[in-house]
Amino acid sequence: MRKILVLLLLAALVIPVNGFELSSVKDALRSDYEYLRDVVEQVSGDGDVSLRAMALHGIFAASIHMGLGDAESLNFLNKIAEQVGTRVLRGEGLDIGFTGKIPAAENLLTHLQTVYFAAMHYGLTQNQRSREMVDILGESLEKFLGWTPVYSRAAMLVQANWVSLMTGGSVNREEAQYAVNSYAEHFQEIVAFSTQNDAQLIQSLSALSSLLSVAHEANIEMPDELAALWMVHIEYVGNFTVVKNPGQDFELASRALLALVEAAETRHGRYASMALDVAMNLSQRMEGLYRVGDRLLMVETRLIDLLLYDPAATAEQVFTAAQQKTSAINMIYPTALARLRKLASMQSNSLEVVVTKLSTAKGYYPLFESGAALSEEYVNRFLRSSLFSTILVFERKPAAEVRNLALERFVSSSPVSTGVLIVLVLLALLNRVGVLYKRG
Repeated sequence: MRKILVLLLLAALVIPVNGFELSSVKDALRSDYEYLRDVVEQVSGDGDVSLRAMALHGIFAASIHMGLGDAESLNFLNKIAEQVGTRVLRGEGLDIGFTGKIPAAENLLTHLQTVYFAAMHYGLTQNQRSREMVDILGESLEKFLGWTPVYSRAAMLVQANWVSLMTGGSVNREEAQYAVNSYAEHFQEIVAFSTQNDAQLIQSLSALSSLLSVAHEANIEMPDELAALWMVHIEYVGNFTVVKNPGQDFELASRALLALVEAAETRHGRYASMALDVAMNLSQRMEGLYRVGDRLLMVETRLIDLLLYDPAATAEQVFTAAQQKTSAINMIYPTALARLRKLASMQSNSLEVVVTKLSTAKGYYPLFESGAALSEEYVNRFLRSSLFSTILVFERKPAAEVRNLALERFVSSSPVSTGVLIVLVLLALLNRVGVLYKRG
């Protein structure tokens, strides 16, 4: 009987159980690749294309490559990285140090999206020029905005190491040690950032979970004060009003769910188990708000969550959108489900419903109200590619490797949570928007 149980367990660990065909996910992702390739070819050599738009194309391409994992998409990604790197190192399209040469709002967005792309590319390829970009842009951001747990140089190096691990590499111990030291040194800044609002506390939890797992993989002991701070964040997020009643703010609840899943993925003692329990209960409460049968429901969404992925949107439009609302199908929730089902058995089939709806290889499924974005097809495909890449990356990992599920955190939070990260930065700075434009 014991041998039979062992065989059944092994079978469960190696045989993926899906309510959808992975081939349809791959076909849709390849369709997104072909679309993006055409977009980039059309603007190739166009000096009017902003560095921010190029970096956005790079984030899109990196997400696609993480899902497909083929040489063709990697070559395409490297070409974009070459163009972005050349412009950054020449100082074209951005103002390092925020000296006033470029309007500060535009410069801020360019910095944030370009450094995020550089971290992704460095993690995937270990390209040293991309690492140099992370250093340059990270230091420039810290100089202008101060140190925070989500967009500092240390945070970007942590994210880059997730990508390296996900693609078969390992944590760079020197970078991991630097990150741990940096977070410990800026303990008070983490507390200050987290206590600004619920959204920033959620993002801090994600950052601390990432750091915890990186430190573990590099055999670096996490300082007691940081580990304790991580635990406090789990307790606070778990007791949020939107966690108890996600109908109050589905978008914020989805971010809380994702952060709790990330904390659970660390497998770090009873607090990780606590995070998993809360995440499971929250995901069940959210399901009835997300769909009715096979119909996906649009929920109130900040317009900025769409325009951040729109290469045609100006910085002024993005900042203005932070105070505007639209309706959209939330993509953070299914992303969290794709990861949560690797940690525990789930009865929900919402992920399967989403995949079935979105996997239209010859087109795209509209995820938001028409007219909300300037580049509607681009933004729709961008959002779809993030979810589908997450699914494919997770399916390449045997279920037995649950300890390493945290390694996929970056692909699931990128590029969707690229937007989350930048949204939080922008919302924290809304009271300074007027100052930003005056500086330009």
